Amino acid sequence: TGPIPAGKPVEAHQSGDGPRFAVTYTYPTPSGGGKAQVCIWSQGAPAWRTNNAGNTADGAWARSHGGIGSMKASGKAPLAVFYDAAAGEQAVKNNLGTTRYQSQTILGAMNIYAPSSDNNNPSAYASFLVGQIGGGVTTSTLMSSLTDSQLTNMVKGIEIKEGNTPGSVVCDPAATP
Repeated sequence: TGPIPAGKPVEAHQSGDGPRFAVTYTYPTPSGGGKAQVCIWSQGAPAWRTNNAGNTADGAWARSHGGIGSMKASGKAPLAVFYDAAAGEQAVKNNLGTTRYQSQTILGAMNIYAPSSDNNNPSAYASFLVGQIGGGVTTSTLMSSLTDSQLTNMVKGIEIKEGNTPGSVVCDPAATP
């Protein structure tokens, strides 16, 4: 097996089903020709396997913000797959920067982002994020008043809360997609 190739994968496919699914990323060759390199991300949390820090649902919005695929975790809506962790984090940050969230308090934002109808506790989620954000914010702080640094801290908190336990990556330069 080899290292994860440089550059962005061109596609992602799901292998298996349920909580143990794997994600196969196909990377172009450096020259743009020849065989692509395949890397399989397995075990670890679904958010890690999909480079999706916020467990963002797949769809047009995710695809327009770096999504390259879709993975279905057991009993859940399909998750967007992002080409790398930074793209997944940026997608969460971009989402939180929309009017839908910016017009809310942190608690109001979590009522939308992690609703109780999805078996979340928005109040506990918001309280956790307040601890991650720092700077004297409360659950009543307006999202629009957060600095860029605080919003980044919020994204990191969401990544922790959503679970981002790493698994294993196996790359095979000889494999074909």
